[in-house]
Amino acid sequence: EIHAEVDLINKLESVPERIFVARFRKDGRMTMARPCHHCQNYLKHKGVKRVVYTNWSGEWEEMRLWA
Repeated sequence: EIHAEVDLINKLESVPERIFVARFRKDGRMTMARPCHHCQNYLKHKGVKRVVYTNWSGEWEEMRLWA
């Protein structure tokens, strides 16, 4: 099963420096969508520098993918 972040990057002609990732529960509320470590490494390798994702509370958080 391919993760959404990897699927997105594979479908784009050019890779953005920032992407947004959200996950929704069956009732429509947002929940945790932080990319796994494998996806973080893949995104970093492809040139993505920031990922904005939903946390367990449905709020947006941002992570940097460079050191």
